[in-house]
Amino acid sequence: MFLAVLTMANAQTTLGADSACPSGSDSCDAGLSLIQKKARKLENPRKEAEHKTQKVDDKHNIGAFEAMMSTDASLIETEKGRRTGRAEFFQMSANRRNGWTRSLGLKSKAAAIRHRLNGIAEKWHYSFAAGIIFVLSAVSSAAVGFGGAVIFTALWRLGGIFDFTDGDALSGAAILLVLNHVTVVGMALLLRNYTSWPCVAWALPSICVGYGLGTCLLIVAFNASEASQAYYALAVGGMLLFVASFQIFLLSRQRAQPSERQKSGATEPHESSPLVHPEVPVEQKKADSGMTWESRSVSFTVAFVLCRLFQGFFSGLTGLGGWPAMTFALVFQPEKNEFRATQGVMLTGLALVFVPLFFWFGILDPMAQWPLLVSCIMGQILGSIIGTGISLDQDTWLLWLVGVVVGAAIIFVVGAVVSLSALQALPATSTARAALAAAPL
Repeated sequence: MFLAVLTMANAQTTLGADSACPSGSDSCDAGLSLIQKKARKLENPRKEAEHKTQKVDDKHNIGAFEAMMSTDASLIETEKGRRTGRAEFFQMSANRRNGWTRSLGLKSKAAAIRHRLNGIAEKWHYSFAAGIIFVLSAVSSAAVGFGGAVIFTALWRLGGIFDFTDGDALSGAAILLVLNHVTVVGMALLLRNYTSWPCVAWALPSICVGYGLGTCLLIVAFNASEASQAYYALAVGGMLLFVASFQIFLLSRQRAQPSERQKSGATEPHESSPLVHPEVPVEQKKADSGMTWESRSVSFTVAFVLCRLFQGFFSGLTGLGGWPAMTFALVFQPEKNEFRATQGVMLTGLALVFVPLFFWFGILDPMAQWPLLVSCIMGQILGSIIGTGISLDQDTWLLWLVGVVVGAAIIFVVGAVVSLSALQALPATSTARAALAAAPL
């Protein structure tokens, strides 16, 4: 207020000076200049005060702006977190959907096995032949301890020569996959007193994992190309040759160097070596020697778990999962009855887990497959009864069976090689035909 009054007084003084002083007077100009300097000096504090006030206001505005920006940044981060959470939720949902899609894709591929089994069941002579072969395989398992699945695979291939079966390795594996469970249940019941439940607890998870992986690969093989299926048949033939060679080795070792267990009337090597599917023993007497689960070593436990894992894998993939058990029994010599009883309970538990899955995947279709199901189940029951009630010369029977297995293996290998050669010749033939068609006449 004071500054304003001074300003007005200065203005009036200036006006008065202008009216009192004539234009161009030096004294008046000097006085006017002095008055203006004093006015500027009086205005400078006002401007400085206004400038300071503006600075304070600017600082307040900047602080408010920074606080607002900080709030906005926190809101943005919160929104990003929410969006990230939603994205993760949607990704998890997508992963679940993809998992179900893959499961449903595998389920749709499993329909190929169902169609193959339905086709076999529609041909009554194929179903009847499968039952007869199961009789022989169960007799062999019960009488001499030779793997029933090996015999079934070999006879199924040989039957294809005379059109008793389709002779395909995948068909034999599919039948063994879903139907070869009756004999093991009988063995589990007969040897229940020798079962080591801690051993079962170690074996069952391992064989289930291997069996699941092998079954998935078998489903893939059913939907693979002709070349892949030929390689599959070649692998089955090689596995049969390995099993036959192993049995010949055991037989030769038995004749050359009989062990103390054999001299005392204990089980022979091939009897104590369960093959693909364990045999039903003729009598249940506890052996006097052999490593039991309670007296096991660390190496025994590790080898046992790996043995069951590979047994499940090859049983699911080809039906021929006995060679890991053969190798384990040869190296570690487990106690016979405990090993058989544990294997029977383990395979029974395996069937209880996977047979419902076969229904869920649509592999088992009782309404369409009942001729095959009835024939195979009755064949296993009849073969087990016959095998436990007859006495055979084990060495002679084993030699005959080894001959059958070797013959089937050779047919598998030769057929696979011929198929692969024909498939490799197809591109060359197609190229030659295309060149002839493009050549000018």
